[in-house]
Order: sequence, then C-alpha cells, then structure tokens
Amino acid sequence: MLRIISLVVFAIMSFICIPTGLAQATRTQNSGIAIFPSSYASDSDFLNLVNDNRAIREQSRRQVFVYYNCLIKANPDNNKRQDPMVLSRSRWVAFSEIPEEIYEARLERSARLINEHNKAVMQGTVERDISELKRIKWNEIKKEVNSIVTGGRNAELEKYGCPISEADLRIPQSWPGRFFERPVFIPPYM
Repeated sequence: MLRIISLVVFAIMSFICIPTGLAQATRTQNSGIAIFPSSYASDSDFLNLVNDNRAIREQSRRQVFVYYNCLIKANPDNNKRQDPMVLSRSRWVAFSEIPEEIYEARLERSARLINEHNKAVMQGTVERDISELKRIKWNEIKKEVNSIVTGGRNAELEKYGCPISEADLRIPQSWPGRFFERPVFIPPYM
C-alpha cells in the first residue's frame, strides 16, 4: 500500500512539474535577448561606443543598435517603455543603466582579486585595472546610450533591425502562464 501511495505521489509531482517546465521553456525561448551580456552585444560593444577608431566605433554601434531593437521587438510591452529592462548579473536593470553595470562589475572583479594572502602581488594588477577604468569615457558612453533610449538615434536604429522574426518571438498561448508559474506544494508523506 505504501508503494502505491508513493507511486501516486510521484506521478502527481511529475505531472505538475512537466507543464511548469514546458511553460517556462516556451516563455523564455528567447531569453538570450533580455540578458546582458547577450549574443547581440557585450561589455566591449558598449565601451567601444566612444572609441577613437571609427571602424570599431561603427561596429559597436551596430551591435548595440541591433540589441536595442531586439529588446524592443521581443516584448510588446517594451514599445510603451523606450528604456527596456534587461537581466544583468541576476538583477533587472534598464537599458540605459548598462554602462553603470559594466563599471560596477569591473570594480567588483578588481576588488575580488585582492585578499590578505596576495595583497602585495595583486596590487599592481588592481592599480592597472583602476587606471584603465578611469581612462574610459563613462560619461560619453552614458550619453550615447541615453541618446538611443530618448530617440536621438532613431535614424541609425532603423538601419539596423533585429534579425529575429516575429514568429520566433511569439509566445505560444497554449500554456496559461499564470497557472503554471509555480509548482503546487504537496506536503511530504511520512
């Protein structure tokens, strides 16, 4: 009798978990778009928005513009909000806050290099990282990103559309997301 009850509980839990996983998978099939860094844009793309080399700067702008257009296209709710949200380092930030996220991540990486055991050895590396951070034109990068968000770069944005089709971005409606978002709690059987 105990085995039958255990099998029934296992079957119920399996049934409950399958739709949850499928619903989550269909809802986040293009989650790579809303994550930063993404396959569309990386830290270096944002840092090179103000690079002195024109070819590097134009390539970075193209990458960032495509990424922004895909963010807007991926979520119809983003059309109402010109500063779409992205998941960066386990928290949601606005597109315009990405340069600050890059800066904070690099500072944290430098801070983690130093500990009590290697303080003398790593001091030179950390000082080089900090001097590199100081040389980056953060205010100009923020201005470039804000001009994308506020519409100052609309003409350039239109040239670089998102390569993802509408069909790939569409979420199947067969799974009611609200119902399956959390698995049902089944108390343990003793």
